[in-house]
Amino acid sequence: DWSSDVCSSDLLGARKGVELEFDLQPCRVAGSPLMLRELLSNLLDNAVRYTPAGGQVRVSMQTIAQHIWLSIEDSGPGVPEAELAKLGTPFHRLPSDQTEGCGLGLAIVREIARLHGAEIFFARGAGGQGLLVRIKFPDTLAAAA
Repeated sequence: DWSSDVCSSDLLGARKGVELEFDLQPCRVAGSPLMLRELLSNLLDNAVRYTPAGGQVRVSMQTIAQHIWLSIEDSGPGVPEAELAKLGTPFHRLPSDQTEGCGLGLAIVREIARLHGAEIFFARGAGGQGLLVRIKFPDTLAAAA
């Protein structure tokens, strides 16, 4: 299963001192397991990269009203409101960003989501801190038909 493969690897979280919290309901998403793994891996990598030591990254996957929702929320510095709409644009990086990278991670996530008929939403995290990324996959009943 593509989500448990990525989530069980713990990525950088433990090495960086970031707590990873998972709430994963069993769900089936029609599509490419390889691409879906890449989508989740990129989201987790970004969340851990921008979350300071001692912070938290929460990952949830659930079915709501026949749609599968994947959510990743971190307790990092977040993204200014004016920049949220630009996330996922190829090569876009925040002016204050000093981390390694070229601004393609979220662009890849956006394209994989699009190829799977999913919608992606970027918002400020709880209490205005961190980043919340939500991906709404297509109607599970229609995908099974």
